[in-house]
Amino acid sequence: MLKRRNPKLEINLKRYF
Repeated sequence: MLKRRNPKLEINLKRYF
């Protein structure tokens, strides 16, 4: 996934996926 550059994006990805 992302390289800890966008925590918000990471959370969104985990929520959607």
